[in-house]
Amino acid sequence: MTMRALELESCTVTFIDEDIVHTHFKDDHLVSVEDVQRMFEAIEAERCRHAYLEARAEWLLRSVTYRMGDDRPIDEELLDAVEALGARHLVALVAFVEATHGYRRRDARVGELARRSHAAALTLGDGLGLLLAGALATAVGELTDDEQRRELHRAACASDVPGIGIQTAALLVEGGGPCPDEATIARLAGTVPRAHWSKRMELLSVDEALARLRR
Repeated sequence: MTMRALELESCTVTFIDEDIVHTHFKDDHLVSVEDVQRMFEAIEAERCRHAYLEARAEWLLRSVTYRMGDDRPIDEELLDAVEALGARHLVALVAFVEATHGYRRRDARVGELARRSHAAALTLGDGLGLLLAGALATAVGELTDDEQRRELHRAACASDVPGIGIQTAALLVEGGGPCPDEATIARLAGTVPRAHWSKRMELLSVDEALARLRR
């Protein structure tokens, strides 16, 4: 059993496990309508906090299973849950990881999910999210704006974040974009230790990326 207690001015609110709430108003306090309202607001805030942490944990689990090669159906329930929470950064993360699972399973919803993740990353100024989601949207034909595609190509070739540039460049080529020169490809691949080239990263392994870039 897990317990978490919140001390308010007028009462103590105790959360037990996931679904039990116990409230106790202080014996010497004259309870007002405002006190009751604050109590309900505290309960709702805790439930939102719990829902956020639960959704983030599920995103992490989905990310790990993807990297392990366990490609699962798109989780619409999880997508709806994070949209309801309204946390834009979590929307970007979950939409992307669900798009990666869909990409491997050739799900027709990949493009829409990649674009949703890209749009959320854009509002947040998340550079890495923009690169990966934008490149995936390009790979499946969802992102067709020439200027955005050119900017993604420039950013991919300049990236020094391990694994990001090589994945982005490969996905852009998959979507019909230009291929970096061999020196750039080698530099981008070299940001990941060679011993890990066969392992999936956010979307592709280095080996998979090189196969797209050198075919």
